[in-house]
Amino acid sequence: MSRPLRRLVLRARLLDSLRGAGDVLPLTWDVFFYTVILAHFNANYENPMWIPYRLSCTVVQDDFAAVIPLMASLGSSVLADLGAAAGQCAQFGIDLSGAQNSLANPDATIRGTAAYAAAGLGISSTRAIIDAQIGMSQATLQAVTAVPQSSANSLVSSIEASTMAAQQLCALTCASAYLGRAARNLSNAST
Repeated sequence: MSRPLRRLVLRARLLDSLRGAGDVLPLTWDVFFYTVILAHFNANYENPMWIPYRLSCTVVQDDFAAVIPLMASLGSSVLADLGAAAGQCAQFGIDLSGAQNSLANPDATIRGTAAYAAAGLGISSTRAIIDAQIGMSQATLQAVTAVPQSSANSLVSSIEASTMAAQQLCALTCASAYLGRAARNLSNAST
């Protein structure tokens, strides 16, 4: 018996042994995902090149149904992360309302829609703005600490500028992290 023919026979035997073992198995196609037990296996061995068969499965669990609430919670998590990032950015005059408004569209978590593209673009462009501000804060902090202080007044103003730059750097870094998680969760929430 040639290898391709032998594989067909082995595949039929494997399916029958899975049925006999009664193991819990995944069954997936397109957007369907079930946990099943093979209840019946009937093969019609017509010839070595053609073995039509029928399977009957008992569904143990509809796994996709368990994912739907998770997708909804990821969508609300994206909004929560944007809200947290907006709170970090508000004191520095960085407005995240555009990104937040793009997620208010009901289709924002449906991959392939214009609303999904707009939501992703809103998050990534806002993150780019924040990352640019982080770079400026780092440059300010480095510039202030590199200048030698000649008087007590210049030392005090240098400490104040360093403190403000460090606070801004901290808040914007947190906001950038929230936006990164929002982008990942948007991708995971999409259907």
